[in-house]
Amino acid sequence: FAFIGFETLANMAEEVRDPRRNVPRGIVGALAASIIVYVLVAVAMVLSFRTGATPLLDVFSGRAAIWFAGVGFVAVANGVLVHIMMLSRLFYGMARKHELPACLGRVHAGTSTPLIATVCAGALVLGAALALPFDRLLTLTNALTLLVFMVVDLALWRVQRIAPAPAGGLSVPPWLPLAAAAVSLGLLLAEWLG
Repeated sequence: FAFIGFETLANMAEEVRDPRRNVPRGIVGALAASIIVYVLVAVAMVLSFRTGATPLLDVFSGRAAIWFAGVGFVAVANGVLVHIMMLSRLFYGMARKHELPACLGRVHAGTSTPLIATVCAGALVLGAALALPFDRLLTLTNALTLLVFMVVDLALWRVQRIAPAPAGGLSVPPWLPLAAAAVSLGLLLAEWLG
């Protein structure tokens, strides 16, 4: 879950000053910070020699547990908010291309944001969170994410076969999207069967 979402920063490129420079920096910076945090947590876990059903939680006790829970809450809430913003921008873009109702493509005069699309995205996420048990919601989210990754990989492979990348654009070896799609499918099947 922690490594999902860095690509959603690209959906916000319209709202960034100098996106060619700042979006890649933001993605790489966020990825680097996450890797550092994960390495530190992994080192703490290894050095603590904790075992049991909840080894990560067992590392923290007393006041440290409250801080750990608070940081976790803020991190998860922030991740959900980023995904709501990304989903609203997706709705907005699809509405502008006449693939969703036009009301989702309107920008609010006061906030200069797609307010209706944002409310709809938030309602969709809230509805899913309230309708499904947490463990099923996690499983469904993981499965849908892997499915989306697989479809994007296959779309990239197809687009590259139809037309080469423009000058200065991203170009990858033809086997790479197929390999990535196969990995996503393998992980999806492993989660489904496991």
